[in-house]
Amino acid sequence: MPVERRRLYVELSRHLAHRQAGHLAGLPLDFSDLPTRYPHTLAIVQADIERELDQHDLGAPVRWASPVLGFRQDATGVDVEIDGPDGGWIRAAYLVGCDGGRSAVRKLAGIGFDGTDATMTGMLADVELTAPPAGPLFSQRGGPGDFSVLGFQEGWYRLIVQRHDRVLDRAVEPGFEDFRELFREVAGTDFGMHS
Repeated sequence: MPVERRRLYVELSRHLAHRQAGHLAGLPLDFSDLPTRYPHTLAIVQADIERELDQHDLGAPVRWASPVLGFRQDATGVDVEIDGPDGGWIRAAYLVGCDGGRSAVRKLAGIGFDGTDATMTGMLADVELTAPPAGPLFSQRGGPGDFSVLGFQEGWYRLIVQRHDRVLDRAVEPGFEDFRELFREVAGTDFGMHS
């Protein structure tokens, strides 16, 4: 591992919670017997990742809140037009559309998406809990959906909730209270979530 990347890993490791378990679609997975030196997942709060990325130079700048507006490609690379505080044009060797099912890059490239309309709503939030469930991983399926609670560092948890019989309007950006309400509907509690 290059020196700068190793240094970033060490910095991030201060925040990590090592878990020998995980889940796939709410189904528990045990990683303890995987044939690797690292039979675990590393759980870290998103805000910690962003802060550490901002503090380390890994050869490419990180630009937050900079939606792609357009691009033009030639034989040697691609020029990407971005909006936001650092708006303008960026020259790069490649442009990769890793921006989700509603990808601006995919749409601008004219690449279709042969999918189907959503049939359920899922949300995720990193929060503090005052009354968490026992254990580093708690998951439950049933009723109108399923939910998971994954322990990170002291006090912080990643909560995931999926409501199987409702699709929220994608034009509306949900807030904390929307997440709390959906979580309570499915889980019957919010485990004292805040922050």
